[in-house]
Amino acid sequence: MNYINNLGDYVELLHSLLTKAVGANATVQYDDEPEKQDKPKPFIKLPIPEIEEFSYSDDGRHQNTLKVTVLIKVPKNVAHPTIEAANIGGFVSAQLSGQYFVDPEKMGEDDNGNSKALDPEFYSVDDPEEIQGYPLKWHTNEQGYAITFEQTIRYGNLEAETFLLKAITPQEGDSEVKTIYESDASDP
Repeated sequence: MNYINNLGDYVELLHSLLTKAVGANATVQYDDEPEKQDKPKPFIKLPIPEIEEFSYSDDGRHQNTLKVTVLIKVPKNVAHPTIEAANIGGFVSAQLSGQYFVDPEKMGEDDNGNSKALDPEFYSVDDPEEIQGYPLKWHTNEQGYAITFEQTIRYGNLEAETFLLKAITPQEGDSEVKTIYESDASDP
């Protein structure tokens, strides 16, 4: 992945970063995955980020400022769950500080052996801001920790337009489709 194409790509980047960072010490999951694992260890859950602001960057790309939450849930059968929640919370917040997702060593590889890191030339993300953490107790009385931060992401790259208008073809009722605009395939 050289650049961010959609919000899902950003969540995948976060998942890759944290999975590689925590190794076997915790299980990183998307928010909707069932909590299953071989041995008791903390869960790091990734809900879908909130979009705080839509705008355009100086180079014309569409960008969003996201409010991101990372949840840590420590099952009761883990030794010292309060300490474990605090340790994992501190570790995750340290991983996020200054994170641009461009270091291949930290991002890992996809199934084809390609780096999941972003190309730094595309300037796809800004430095995370307002990183905060707070303890929480799950409704199941398990210990947890939440980390929140804001990060601005840009879609597409500088070599190709993010959104390409190929044609405008309206139709009224059962009438014939009229092409108002159609791009030249050689010069979109």
